[in-house]
Amino acid sequence: MKKFKHNLLKTILLSLIMVLFPIGFVKADNTLRIHPTNSRYFTDGSGKAIYLTGSHTWTNLIDDDTSYPPTAFNYDGYLDFMEEHNHNFMRMWTWEQSKYTYGDGFRYSAPQPWSRTGPGNALDGRPKFDLTRFNEEYFSRLRSRVIAAGKKGIYVSIMLFEGHGAQRSKIPWCWDGHPLNAENNINGIDGNPDEDDRGLEIYTLEIPEITKIQEAYIQKVIDAVNDLDNVLYEIINEAGPYSTQWQYHMINYIKDYEATKPKQHPVGMTFQYKGGTNAALFDSPADWISPNQEGGYRDNPPAADGSKVIISDTDHLWGIGGNQQWVWKSFLRGLNPIYMDPYGDPPGDESIRDSMGYTLDYAERMNLASMIPMNKLSSTKYCLANPGSEYLIYQPDSGSFTVKLNAGTYSYEWFNPDTGAVVESGTVTVNDGNKSYTPPFSGDAVLYLRHSSDDSVISQTNWTLKYVDSEELIGENGAAANVFDSNINTIWHTKWFGENDPQPHEIQIDLGEYYDLTGLRYLPRQDGGDNGRIKDYEFCTSANGTNWNFVLAGAFADNTNEQEITFEEQTGVKYVRLKTLSAYDNDPWTTIAEIIYWEYWARLLA
Repeated sequence: MKKFKHNLLKTILLSLIMVLFPIGFVKADNTLRIHPTNSRYFTDGSGKAIYLTGSHTWTNLIDDDTSYPPTAFNYDGYLDFMEEHNHNFMRMWTWEQSKYTYGDGFRYSAPQPWSRTGPGNALDGRPKFDLTRFNEEYFSRLRSRVIAAGKKGIYVSIMLFEGHGAQRSKIPWCWDGHPLNAENNINGIDGNPDEDDRGLEIYTLEIPEITKIQEAYIQKVIDAVNDLDNVLYEIINEAGPYSTQWQYHMINYIKDYEATKPKQHPVGMTFQYKGGTNAALFDSPADWISPNQEGGYRDNPPAADGSKVIISDTDHLWGIGGNQQWVWKSFLRGLNPIYMDPYGDPPGDESIRDSMGYTLDYAERMNLASMIPMNKLSSTKYCLANPGSEYLIYQPDSGSFTVKLNAGTYSYEWFNPDTGAVVESGTVTVNDGNKSYTPPFSGDAVLYLRHSSDDSVISQTNWTLKYVDSEELIGENGAAANVFDSNINTIWHTKWFGENDPQPHEIQIDLGEYYDLTGLRYLPRQDGGDNGRIKDYEFCTSANGTNWNFVLAGAFADNTNEQEITFEEQTGVKYVRLKTLSAYDNDPWTTIAEIIYWEYWARLLA
């Protein structure tokens, strides 16, 4: 645009916007769905396969303690803990009993989904539940915590019901503490017609009035979070085989109800304790499942075949257990491993936490959508591969192993899971066939190989905008993402409609993978305009998007030619930041047509 403010133009544009967009812009749908070409994983529609891994703990939604009211859980601290460990998934636990015991003293939990209005007191001494009135505190907390997790890039599986407490906590409080006990609600609802003091009938379809109460609750949960992208659902934790048809019904109920809503989210079914089979999970209408140890999921996980997304959970394999080898074995077999984290007492296994974060690093660096478990390619039997392009091999023991490779030149790196460090990297040229490798350290080891390319220009295909301080979206299409749309006729233009945002300006780009950068090219606008042409700039790189490494500062020439700058090799870069400190003619704006980065191909990291 030319350098002016014009009230008439402003009025015309605002009128057009009101006509074209009378109720606002429609928010993009980035919910998870099964990846169309690699159904071992979800995708958000970007084309990338999304690998899920992380710690979950019992009180991340419901407060639980040995006295009432229970001490509030430090959820913000928990999210910080997950972020520090590079986790991107949690199960968000519910708990149904307001008072219960496993034999080591009473415990109290709150809040519950229904309001405690009375009249009269429940068996725990507090007002009875009204099963026709929801407790807004519960749903407000649920929503706010899912949102907070999403801001840190964490997906949340919302547990709708909890079955272990009814089966395994002690009689009588396994039922005396439940809202569906006739003594605990004002609605005359009795979920224990056989009077066995457990109430397992509520997880069947035997009592239609209870099924309707549960369906209303599910609707309330969905209404609270349907607009959020980082949501999955889990029907119930560890209800037994008696619950199978009830769970199938609830899965279909969620899918049918969400079909009437703007967004649809994946629904999961997890191991049925005690006596359940993995076959019941695979036969279910669920999008994802969590199996038991049947079939080797503890020590030698079967390779995922894509019939379901498998979220392999230590909770259903050990209770509290696992090790770092289990994490890597599960990842290399196409599973999504998660950890039942004691998160306090006992302290939990730091090697599991760290390894989940390490595997997520590799999942995001690789083209995971094209990687499948190919056990036969390595003597270790743990290999994710896109033959001829990428290989990730895990050696769970010490010592040499072989990998069958396609001919070519590959960059490689040795990663030590014990230390979290890349110990050695370089390039290797091989012929077709088996090649022997020996880790340069003892213990379990990871070898990553990726085919090198003579084309050093980094594809813009997987780039995303991480941050921009200003962009013009009303007066013209001046979106910041135009700098990597491979179209020299579009531009990023900082805000000018109504008012100008002053210099300096800043754009941060996520390259989608890790690279060793050696230069960039800047193309000024090519549409005949000259405003916003960058003069002084500063360039930084980062591996994580938080800690930035200053690379250089300088000045671009005042012309429309593509301009190139080179710098000392910057290794392991995923994020780049260009800050414009000033523009020619003292313009307050910044404009760019395209930015291109390149790398030293022989040191490609991802």
